[in-house]
Order: sequence, then C-alpha cells, then structure tokens
Amino acid sequence: MVDIRQIYETGRLFDGHYRLLKPLSTAGGSADVWLAADVNTVDGDLDVDKATKVAIKIYRPRNIIDMEGEFQFRNEFRKVFSCHHENIIQPTYFSIFQETPYLVMPYCPAGSSENLIGRIKDSEGLWKYICQVASGLAYLHEHVPQIIHQDIKPANVLIDDNGNYAITDFGISAEMGGMDAGSEDESGGTFAYMAPERFVEGTPPMPESDIWAFGATIYEMISGDVPFGNEGGRVQDRDTAVPPLGQDVPESIRQLVCSCLSYDPASRPTARGIVDMVMKRRYSKNRKLAAIISAVAVCVSVILVVIFASGHASDVEENFSSMCGRGDALVAAEADAIARNGGVPDLSCITGLEQAVVLYHNACNDVPKNFKGREAVLHKVE
Repeated sequence: MVDIRQIYETGRLFDGHYRLLKPLSTAGGSADVWLAADVNTVDGDLDVDKATKVAIKIYRPRNIIDMEGEFQFRNEFRKVFSCHHENIIQPTYFSIFQETPYLVMPYCPAGSSENLIGRIKDSEGLWKYICQVASGLAYLHEHVPQIIHQDIKPANVLIDDNGNYAITDFGISAEMGGMDAGSEDESGGTFAYMAPERFVEGTPPMPESDIWAFGATIYEMISGDVPFGNEGGRVQDRDTAVPPLGQDVPESIRQLVCSCLSYDPASRPTARGIVDMVMKRRYSKNRKLAAIISAVAVCVSVILVVIFASGHASDVEENFSSMCGRGDALVAAEADAIARNGGVPDLSCITGLEQAVVLYHNACNDVPKNFKGREAVLHKVE
C-alpha cells in the first residue's frame, strides 16, 4: 500500500521523472495538483530550472484503484485525450504510480480565473470570458462520446500564455470522484455551482447542469459572490429569483446569466447557443463599426475632392498636412491609451488607429501620386 507521505513532499522525484516543486491546489476532494519539473526534458536532474514545467494531478489514497478501476481510468483518459480545442486544457500523459493514478497537464503560470473574480469590469472582457468558456463547453458537449464536465467553476478555467481562457479538470475528475462519493468534490462537483437537479438522487449527468454551473461562474466573476451561497442549487426552487446583478452590468449579460440559472433545465440555453449569440452580437457590432468607418471615409473624400477641385493648390497642401497631422496625433494617443490599458485596445468604439488609417488613406488617394509626402504617409498605412 502506498504511503502518501512519500508522494506529497516538495523536492521528491515522483514516478522517476517528475520533480515536485510546489502544490498548486490541495483543496479538492479527490486529488492534489502539483507544479513539477519533467527532468527527462533536460540532460541532468540537477538542472531543474531549465526543465519543462508541468502540472500533475495526483489522486488521493481513497482513489487507489484495483484492476477494474485501472481499466476504467485508462478508458476515461483515452476519451479525454481525443479532445483538441483551444479553450480546453488537454492532459498530455497519464499513468498509475504505486496504485495511485495521476494526470500530467500543461502548466499555466497565470493561474485560474479565480484570480479575476470581481476584477473584469469592462463588458468586452466579460463577453470574451463568456464566449471562450462556452466555446470549450460546447466542444465537450458535442464530443463523441459526449463529455459532461460536472465541475465548472472559476478555479477550473485557466488562463493561458496569450490571456485566453481554457477549461480544465474535465472528464476523468468526475469519474474518479464517483468512485467514492462521500463529499461534494468527490461527487464530481462543488455545491455552490451544482444545479438543483444534481441534488436529486438518480439524476444522470447532463449538459444542462454544466450550463447552470456556467451561469453561477459568470455571476461570481461579475459580483464576487456565487448566486445561491455555498449550497448552490440545493436551495433554489421554481419560485426562487436569481439575486440581481448590478445596474452597471449590460442587460444582455444579466439576461444570459438568469437564463443559465433557470430552475428548469429545459429553459437553459445550450453552450453552442451561447457561443452563437455572442458571435452574432460581435458581427452586428463589427457591421456598425464598418458602416461608421465607411461614412467617415466618404465624408473625408468628398471634402478633399471639393478642395482639390477648387484649384487652390496651397489649400490642398495645407489640408493634406493637417489631415496627416491629425492622424499622427490619433496614433500617438491610441498607443498611449493601449499602454495604460495593459496593451489591450478599447473595442467599445472606433479606435484612434482606425480613424488614423481612414485619414491617411483618403489623404493619399485624393492628391496626385507625385505629391510631396504622399509616399511616406502610405508607408505609415502599411
């Protein structure tokens, strides 16, 4: 029988080639997650700093498995291993060491979205989170065979190196939890994010329950609190209203959260439906943006044509210089704004860069090709 003290020890070499560096998560009911260095990726074990860093999920002693359990574990891993999507974190390896199963996953230094609870203040940031998490869920729900996550929550949404969101801890966690369903995590979920039907004995896993958990996750990301406290859907009934979100939250997001948290599973949207809704919203917004840019371009072109047709070359030169100067100012202001915003442009309106491109482009189109300074401005546009 395995001695747990021999496994959970910082600095220990686990299963021959994973040097345990520090625990990343020890709060789960069925497993602990460690940051480890894969010493097989460097020439010598002593050069740990240069070794590839991974996250290892080691299941706890009560999940020590027999031959039948090992067969189930390997089958579940093969199902998960077939998943490939930008918004899920796919395990890269699995094995069983001293009767204890474990998974190896990519390490995300930025951590989980739990660190961002209550901190995503702009609507575009919320829509990004909603779309990417829903996209990962839609992939799992549409996978053949279907995968129900059963434990969607901020801690199970990781942030990758590009600042995008990806779901982790899917598939195998619920199966392992089901081997000893004595507490909330061990039942394949966390009470605060569990839908009402999950507290009814005999209810099979279903995508609609993941959507309820998704709604509770979005609610918490916005407000800082879960909608129904630590008991989750256990205390919700048909007449229980979803606690209101702040008035500064866009109505479309509030409606989405409420629909996800519907008591009746049939009233909740699908993950694919959520993604489609977000994409339609983005398409509509982009069309409005394009229309505004087009209108600005037409107006600028008309003004330049009128000025040029008047025969006042000095006026043309003056307006060309003025327009390019305004473009330069917009570029400088936008660069400063992006820097203040952490390197992210503000998508809620036409950016200064887009206005500058319009000004540069039309200024060059409406003067002769040999006009002084025209070539330099074209290089700016490129």
